[in-house]
Amino acid sequence: MSALADVIPLKPYQNSRLVLAAGPQLPEPARLYALVVLAFVLHQPTNCQNACKQCTETWPCPQVRLAYRLREAF
Repeated sequence: MSALADVIPLKPYQNSRLVLAAGPQLPEPARLYALVVLAFVLHQPTNCQNACKQCTETWPCPQVRLAYRLREAF
């Protein structure tokens, strides 16, 4: 007796909600580089332990390793 539920259509943003500007976006390499920099800012080692402040994994954490490899690819 299991029936599929009706699909609820998504409504576009209304006037009371935030409307995103449809301006020019950054090129893909610039957006990727911004994410790499953000990873370096957020994932830093702690002072007393050899762990990441953000994810508490052993430093350097997998996110920083990936960000470093991506940065070297530029």
